[in-house]
Amino acid sequence: KTKLKSRTVQKTEKQFKSRGKNNGKKKKKRAKKMERAKEKQISKVKKRKTELMILVREMHLIQTIAMTIARFVESARNPMVIVFLANSGFSV
Repeated sequence: KTKLKSRTVQKTEKQFKSRGKNNGKKKKKRAKKMERAKEKQISKVKKRKTELMILVREMHLIQTIAMTIARFVESARNPMVIVFLANSGFSV
């Protein structure tokens, strides 16, 4: 005749059994989370990089426009050109 196990003993045994099974799942889940976080970070950096590139391009455009205007106007001391250059952030 086998002795019946008490409820608490049964519960603890069950817990230990399931614990081993869940360990792998938890690890996988954590790895997935980390991967997702990494991807997000990379995309953020890429976004920032592109924004910076666009900004630099715009600055170059403004600079070239300012320089061409200064070249076309006979005297670079023309007040309009000086104001334009000052507004677009170039030291006159």
